[in-house]
Amino acid sequence: MKYKSSVICPTSWEIEMDLIQNMKDQLKERLTKAGIKTVSDNPLYDFFNFKKRYIAPKPRIIKKSKEFICPTGYELALDEIEEKILNGSNLSPYLSKEIKDAGYNDDILNDWNIHHLHLSRRMGKDGFVQRSNYQLFIFITDDICHLIQIYPHNKPHLYSTQEMIKIIDKNWPDLLKRNLIKGDLTVSVNDAEYDELRKAHITTFVQTEPNRIFGVIGGGYMSNGYSQSALSASDFWHNICRKIEKDIINQSISWIIDAIYQVRDKCNCNLKIKLLFFKTENDVVLFETTNNVIIEINYTEGYIRVCDPMEFFR
Repeated sequence: MKYKSSVICPTSWEIEMDLIQNMKDQLKERLTKAGIKTVSDNPLYDFFNFKKRYIAPKPRIIKKSKEFICPTGYELALDEIEEKILNGSNLSPYLSKEIKDAGYNDDILNDWNIHHLHLSRRMGKDGFVQRSNYQLFIFITDDICHLIQIYPHNKPHLYSTQEMIKIIDKNWPDLLKRNLIKGDLTVSVNDAEYDELRKAHITTFVQTEPNRIFGVIGGGYMSNGYSQSALSASDFWHNICRKIEKDIINQSISWIIDAIYQVRDKCNCNLKIKLLFFKTENDVVLFETTNNVIIEINYTEGYIRVCDPMEFFR
């Protein structure tokens, strides 16, 4: 997009700038380089949707529910997964193969914040473990992996097994306390009915015991299946980028042009501003290509810095 100065401005300028498109291009490139497919017209959503589904490798302690049972013959497979959790190894080979598709919407994760791992030791040529008869269901936090239960892969309505929420509430109620609703459901649904409602992307609640109802534990989903939390993150950064553009056009442009004169002794006022990166949501680093300068805008500390790239990166 191009912005021009008004006729009453003392200095005539023109700016070519589209920070949101810059961010989309950057995030799409990051996904592509990582071998993640993204075909959506909203790479921002794809990125945050993938980030939600991906289990960041870092050491975590393990907590098992009192109900947790490992089926006979799968102890070694479970031991290997536990070792990788404790060591902070990559768990992606145990996830669904759809992890390679950034646009795939994981309904059980969006609904209940529960990941499922394939309980297997056999590694396939595609980098994923071969599918097994059992799946391990886990609830991940930053430093803890909660092992909920292992269920047969052919269990009816496996991903809508409401018992999992009851196990979490019984063993680790703090994980669900922000999603607690005091009261009782007027109509209860079994796992089969819950499965049908989720397939239609209708928000549904789980009652674990009298006066304890839980819903949208994983942030929820939209009617088209999109993750509500990933969509909110996408909208948040979209709005941040547009705010920065408006601030530059309406408040900072004269100061930036004056600062470029200080750095370069002259200024070509046909500016082309691109996003380099965000340090934080309140600290953005831009590159103005016409005059070859860095522009850093820090809202927290209240300053704008214009300098030569060599000075910024040294």
